[in-house]
Amino acid sequence: MIGYLPEVCGDKVQSCVLDSEVVAFDPANSKILPFQTLSTRARKDVKAEDIKVVVCVFAFDLLYLNGKVCW
Repeated sequence: MIGYLPEVCGDKVQSCVLDSEVVAFDPANSKILPFQTLSTRARKDVKAEDIKVVVCVFAFDLLYLNGKVCW
């Protein structure tokens, strides 16, 4: 997940602090799943094609951007 951050942020973001939440997500029904669903995920040595629980990061607050407070 963290590997996508530079692509999402663009070239002008050197550093940031995001307040966010990791959730299990059902893409077929566009629904957030219960928190307990995350505990069923395999954690180590998992191939991408074997992943059954899709995880999404929902960022809801930008606290710092390039060393400056945003609030």
